[in-house]
Amino acid sequence: MFLVLVLDAALVLEGPDGRRTIPVADFFTGPSKTVRKADEVLIEFNIPEEMEGFGSAYWKHSRRQAMDLPILGVAVALKMSGDKTISDARIALTVAAPTPIRAHKAEEFLKGKPLDDDVLEEAGKIASSESSPRDSVRGKEWYRRDMIAVFVPRMVKLSAERAG
Repeated sequence: MFLVLVLDAALVLEGPDGRRTIPVADFFTGPSKTVRKADEVLIEFNIPEEMEGFGSAYWKHSRRQAMDLPILGVAVALKMSGDKTISDARIALTVAAPTPIRAHKAEEFLKGKPLDDDVLEEAGKIASSESSPRDSVRGKEWYRRDMIAVFVPRMVKLSAERAG
């Protein structure tokens, strides 16, 4: 569900009152809360055609890779231009705020920039500054911020490779 946030997807819910379409960015309303009514089911994801040509990547950072709740999640969708600069970028973070969020300032920073380490490091710092994580049993606020700064550049690189 989380990766579709960077793909600007819409969710189609259906229940006794009929169907309704919700942008995924508006689906989450708080910790463990969504706009889905108790008598509705999610029946469809609609991903815009404009997302063709994007490469994407997701990293679930957790203590182990089994059925474990994440300490942090980072998703990136990226489109490269012919001159090897980033033409479009989408970054989403989970467990970095009360609801999954997009790192819009980091996205805007990346657009038109080359895929080099200094640029990616700065994008990671910007994304980290946009987050508002909290301390929990799974991880401390400072650790989540530090890991956002680490994993955003890694996922941007992987997304660029996948974009071709």
